[in-house]
Amino acid sequence: MVLSSARAETLLEIDNPAYAARIEADRKTTSVRSSEVRKRLDELAADAESQALFDAIDKAGNGFRTVRDDLVTRRKASEALPPDAIANQLRPAADAYAAAVNKLAEFQRQRVAEAREAAARSERQGTRCWRRARWWACCSVWPVLGCCRVPFCGLWPMPPK
Repeated sequence: MVLSSARAETLLEIDNPAYAARIEADRKTTSVRSSEVRKRLDELAADAESQALFDAIDKAGNGFRTVRDDLVTRRKASEALPPDAIANQLRPAADAYAAAVNKLAEFQRQRVAEAREAAARSERQGTRCWRRARWWACCSVWPVLGCCRVPFCGLWPMPPK
């Protein structure tokens, strides 16, 4: 996102067609990669809150791309852009896009922290794994399975009755 904004600013400020072509080619390559990553992330957005955050990213990203593409197209057409076009149009759109991405990142950080806390609580309250000195929450399933066949436990058999 920050890179995209910097590229757009560069395209608006330079007068070197060869350099501009390299930036455009790199931008297209990055765009393809971003689309691939986004498809994988969409598969993970199973809950409503994640989906809402992704929708906000899409809205802000589309706003940024609209401003960027408009300014770049006008620049390519040799139109004189207002001196404050970058500061008053491109950067605010880029900042809104970055803020939307940061909200998703913060949400994910919070979910990771909650999952770690839940795992720690589970470990403190878990059942002791036979032949192990550690307590594993995964061992709470061993009576159902008839053994402790959970990958974390090393496939220890259940003690004889």
